[in-house]
Amino acid sequence: FSAVATDAASQSATSAVVNVAVLAVGLTVTAPTDGATYLNANPMTVSAVAALPSGSMTNVQFLANGVPFGTDSSSPFSAAWSAVISGVHRLTAMGLDDAGNSYTSAPVMIAVARTLVATGSVWKYLDNGSDQGAAWVAADFDDSGWTNGPSPLGYGDANGLWPATTNSFGPNTASKYPTTYYRQAFSATNAVAYTNGVLRVQRDDGVIVYLNGTEVYRQNMPAGPVTYTNFSAGVVGTTDEVAWYSTNVARSL
Repeated sequence: FSAVATDAASQSATSAVVNVAVLAVGLTVTAPTDGATYLNANPMTVSAVAALPSGSMTNVQFLANGVPFGTDSSSPFSAAWSAVISGVHRLTAMGLDDAGNSYTSAPVMIAVARTLVATGSVWKYLDNGSDQGAAWVAADFDDSGWTNGPSPLGYGDANGLWPATTNSFGPNTASKYPTTYYRQAFSATNAVAYTNGVLRVQRDDGVIVYLNGTEVYRQNMPAGPVTYTNFSAGVVGTTDEVAWYSTNVARSL
């Protein structure tokens, strides 16, 4: 809550914000929040608070999809969930008070993203300076003649980060190839179960990403059509070389 006061001269002032939690009697899961989405399966802390008309909560058990994973006997109540996997999960808390009454929280639903293409995945690439036109972005393009190697791919170091696969920049250090092509295939089974995709990429200096032939991301590249002779829009700094950039990708793609 906050309050805004306006005086006769139309001058206004806004109060500090006060946060208030409206709790059901018993237990309320306060973290994570209902509907939260996580991009990785790292362990997470699940927390709950008790609100009783009398007495106190003595023990709280935490469950993920109905399976207990931790208990806590002191307020504020929390437990670490370490067996996190991709998918949609139902988190609840069950507690006992000092009079022997039991309480079950309302469920909190969260989603944990599935990694489709991980760092270290093997990519097809072409680094011979050739013109691949526009057909190479199609899903059915024949890249059987391309070389392959694990990511990250590139040449030289980016702020101390060296590639797992070194690409060729050509025979002339004074006239390096502007463009290297990369392709990756993956299968997204049961696509209707996905809400969206999240693309994360590092680049030095510019990148354009296509999914099933459709451009989904452009970073530090000129606007409009590009060819294999186009350079990036500018040279990035050392911090920018290793930064992760991200964007959402439509499920329909």
